[in-house]
Amino acid sequence: MRWQSVRTIQASAPAVFRLIADPVEFQRAIGADPNVEFLSERHNGVGTRFRASRVNKGKAMSFEHEVTEYVPGQLVRMKNITHGVLWDSSLTVRPSGSASVLTLAMEAHTQKPFQRLLMRFIARTVQRALDKDLSAIAAYAEQPRNNDA
Repeated sequence: MRWQSVRTIQASAPAVFRLIADPVEFQRAIGADPNVEFLSERHNGVGTRFRASRVNKGKAMSFEHEVTEYVPGQLVRMKNITHGVLWDSSLTVRPSGSASVLTLAMEAHTQKPFQRLLMRFIARTVQRALDKDLSAIAAYAEQPRNNDA
């Protein structure tokens, strides 16, 4: 399955990219636990591995991510495997005048028939979560202290 969410953010593209490229700031922006545990020596770029937590319906959940593609100023792609499902997420930033456009595309891949069926049942929930995260990122990036090109 594939999901996508897009936001125009009243902040410079470099400021938005710095936010999405830094796992700690990203967690802070979406309102999740900013205590990221790095599992690699790298803290940004391809090969960065980290564990991040967030609360969903009152339950803390922890996810291990790996940055698999990184184009400075433009793209961060991360993958994680949760319950046998590969979640492949790409965050892209492009300038739009003095603002920027942030796109989050996420795909879920699994070979297990039950999990493919489950993806259909949770599709709307996943879309709402992505939309909520992008709205939170936009609000965070638009705060004057975070928008210093």
